[in-house]
Amino acid sequence: MSTTTTGMTGKKHSIAVDVLLDTIESAREKLATDKIDKDGKTCKGLTMPPTDVIRAALTTIVAKRGKSTIRKTAPTFADAPLGSVLHRLIQFHRSSGSLWGVMGANFDAGCIVRWAFEDGDGRIKPDSRIGKTGELDLVRDSYSEEPTDFKEQLDTVALVLLNGQSNAADAWHKAIYGG
Repeated sequence: MSTTTTGMTGKKHSIAVDVLLDTIESAREKLATDKIDKDGKTCKGLTMPPTDVIRAALTTIVAKRGKSTIRKTAPTFADAPLGSVLHRLIQFHRSSGSLWGVMGANFDAGCIVRWAFEDGDGRIKPDSRIGKTGELDLVRDSYSEEPTDFKEQLDTVALVLLNGQSNAADAWHKAIYGG
């Protein structure tokens, strides 16, 4: 049974997280394979975070009423860093494409990776609010080395949850190319 960082446990919530996780995992293999486009160029496959990292993020953003829906508001970064970033990426893709949210999510994703792999004085204290979540340790333990594309991996998860639909990408495409 899943437990969020706020201590909430529930069978319906756990099932909802598992349903979304199954959707993501079924898309993982398809997205990871390299493809050749119509011009003969190889397009590198997309990667996603390890399953445990995705589960931790989903546990904090799935609505508590047990449906496979995303909460209306993002959890605070200090209480659920992974869920906060993933939620803001989902909000960005649902929006008209304001860069404020996606730039903040990009910065925070970089902080998660930097803090998870930091040694010495820059290391987040385990008894700090963000250290108590255990999510930085989870990220460090889930990767063999520091990921350089962590935000992009979370962005792929956000798009899978939205069935590949991005109002923001459509709006930016219209702004750049007209239409």
